[in-house]
Amino acid sequence: MFNRRQLIIGALTLSLISKTQDIFAQGVKTIRVGYQSCDPLDFLRNSKIIVNFPVQIVWSRFTAGPQLLQALLSGSIDIGEVGDTPPIFAQSSSNNFVYIAQEPPSPKSEAIITHASSNINDLYGLKGKKIAVTRGSNAHWLLIATLKKIGLSIKDVQPVFLPPAIAQSAFNSQNIDAWAIWDPFLAIAQQNDKVRTLTTGENIVENRTFYIGNKNFVKNNPQLTRDFISYISKNDQLINQNKTAFIQYLKDVTGLSTDVLDVILSRYKFGATLIQPNAVVEQQQIADSFFNQNLIPKKINVQDNVWEG
Repeated sequence: MFNRRQLIIGALTLSLISKTQDIFAQGVKTIRVGYQSCDPLDFLRNSKIIVNFPVQIVWSRFTAGPQLLQALLSGSIDIGEVGDTPPIFAQSSSNNFVYIAQEPPSPKSEAIITHASSNINDLYGLKGKKIAVTRGSNAHWLLIATLKKIGLSIKDVQPVFLPPAIAQSAFNSQNIDAWAIWDPFLAIAQQNDKVRTLTTGENIVENRTFYIGNKNFVKNNPQLTRDFISYISKNDQLINQNKTAFIQYLKDVTGLSTDVLDVILSRYKFGATLIQPNAVVEQQQIADSFFNQNLIPKKINVQDNVWEG
C-alpha cells in the first residue's frame, strides 16, 4: 500500500514527467515547408544562407496555391507561400491557418494572354471566350477584377478551371482562347512570338505573395516562425543586392534559362515583412468581392486569421 506521502511524490513525479514531455514535444527538430516554382521560397530553398537555419527543413513542391493551402490546412506542411486569393477560399471553410508575412505587390508577374494569331485584340474581345484559369488562384482574382474593370463579369466568359500544367498544354494546343496565369508559366509562355499579352495585373490588382502557417504550428512555435521569416527577409535582401548573380546561381538549380529567370526576377518585388494593415485591407476587398459574387459561402473577416508576430 502507498502512503499519502508516496502518493503525493508520485503525483508530482508524473506532473514533472508530463511537463518535461511537453517541453520536448515543443522542441521541433523539423519544419515542413511548401513552395511553388520560382517563388521566394524556391529561391530561399536554393540559397546559401538557408544552410544555417537552426532546424532541418523538409521542402515540398506544389504546382499552385490552392493545393499548397489544402496541405497546410490538413497538417501535412507547417509553412507555405501562396498568392492573394487562395487564403480567401481557405478562410471561408477553415480557421486552421494564419497569415504570417507578406512580400510587396508584384502586379506584372501575372497576366491574361492569348495567341498571337487570335482575333481577341483587346480585353473586350474576351466576352464569350474560353479562358483557362486555376480555381482559387491569384490569377482567378486577376480575371474577375479585369472583367469588372471593363464592365463584364465572370458570367460573360467561359472560365475553364485547370491546374497550370494542364492549362499550359491546352493553351499551346489552342483548345482555349486565353489564359490567366502567373510566373514562371507566364514568362515561359512569353518567350516566343506566339503569345499576345492582353493585360498584366498592373493598375488592376496588387498581386501580393503571402507566407502562411498552420495555426497550431505557429501558436506552438512562435520563435521558430519568426526565425523563418527573418531568413526569408535576409534572402530577399541578397536578391535585391545582386539579381544578376542570383540568376546565374538559380539557372543550374531550377533548369530555367537565364532569359526566363531575368524576366521573372525583374517584375517580382522582394522585401518580406510581417503582415501590414494595407495588405489586410486589400485581402478584405477580395474577400468581399468573392462573397458578393457567391464564390465563397460566407462573409469572412481577414483580420481574424492574421498572426500578430
